[in-house]
Amino acid sequence: MYGKTILRRRARAGAVVLSLVLLLVTGCPEPEEPVVEDVVLLSSVGCDACGGDCSLESFQVNTRIHVDEEVDYLYLPPVGGRHDRCWAPYGVHEQELAARNWVHNLEHGAVVLLYNCPDGCDDEVAVLSSVAASMAPSTVIVSPYSDMEARFAAVAWGWRMLLGCADEAATFVSFYTDHFAQAPETTTAGPSQECME
Repeated sequence: MYGKTILRRRARAGAVVLSLVLLLVTGCPEPEEPVVEDVVLLSSVGCDACGGDCSLESFQVNTRIHVDEEVDYLYLPPVGGRHDRCWAPYGVHEQELAARNWVHNLEHGAVVLLYNCPDGCDDEVAVLSSVAASMAPSTVIVSPYSDMEARFAAVAWGWRMLLGCADEAATFVSFYTDHFAQAPETTTAGPSQECME
């Protein structure tokens, strides 16, 4: 009886060893790292501006590393994530700035006001420009941005407001007041000379 028990235990141990050897020989797949998005949408609520054609969204930003290549942002306009090491010059721009540059400004606590008006919107751009002029220097960017469906947007690190109009400066001032300097870094320094070349 005792001998049979030992034989059964040896047989089980042999089966376990054989299973381990087979796993090693055939290859055991490495466990996959969980995919973590650069940015995750946390909430989206309607707002009163533009007769309700307005939404305010908050995001969790999971990375802020510098990259040398183009960035394919999941959310347009972006609110954070990977970005270029060079940030954009502050102020009002008539030529579209690369998002990967002004996302770096967001990391510095800036607010970016964007518009997408293929048919023109000079009066609304004047409103956005007046908002930028009323704020502390080197804290706001105004730029066209063709990669968004909304006509207008205000963006800060982890926040964005999408709007169908830009006729009330107070809407953008309120966004600026709530979200300026709420980022991992706070600096109003301009980009380096190397970045401007």
